[in-house]
Amino acid sequence: MPGDLSKIEFRKKIIPTIIKREGKIDYLFNNAGFGRATLLEGMESEEIRNMLEVNVNSYIHLANEALKYMKKANQGRIINVGSVVTFTPLPFI
Repeated sequence: MPGDLSKIEFRKKIIPTIIKREGKIDYLFNNAGFGRATLLEGMESEEIRNMLEVNVNSYIHLANEALKYMKKANQGRIINVGSVVTFTPLPFI
C-alpha cells in the first residue's frame, strides 16, 4: 500500500484497509523513518514537520489504530524499529 506516512489522511486508511482485506491484523512493524545530516538552519520547517510526522507521530498513530483491533481479538504484536543513529552521536545528526 504505497503512500506518504507524513500525511495523516493516508495513515488513517492503512489499518482499516488491512482489516477489510484480511479480517484481522496480527503484527504491526513500525519501521519507517528518515533524516538528513545537515545543520538545523539548513532545513525547511516543512521538512522538519514531515520528519516528526514519520519518525514519531506515525508510530504512535498506527500503533493506536492497530491496538483497537488487536485488543478486540486478544492477540497481536507491535514491533517498533529505530535507527542506530539514535544512539550514535555523529556530526550534523
